[in-house]
Amino acid sequence: MTNLKDSQEQMFIYHQTILEKVSFSPELFSHELTKALQDLSAEQGEELLLWIKMRFGYQSLPCRVSY
Repeated sequence: MTNLKDSQEQMFIYHQTILEKVSFSPELFSHELTKALQDLSAEQGEELLLWIKMRFGYQSLPCRVSY
C-alpha cells in the first residue's frame, strides 16, 4: 500500500511541476491540467485545483478544463 501511495504522491508532484513550467501559456496549461485531472484520483484532482488557485492567485481557472 505504501508503494501505491508513494507513486500517487509522485504523480501529483510531477503534475504540479509541469503546470508551473507551462503556466506562461493558457493553451499548454489547459492541456496539461486536463491530462493531470485524468491521471489523478478525484481527491487529488480537487487538491490540485486548490493548489492552482493558491499558487497562481486565481479566483477561477484561467482556462477551460474537461475531464
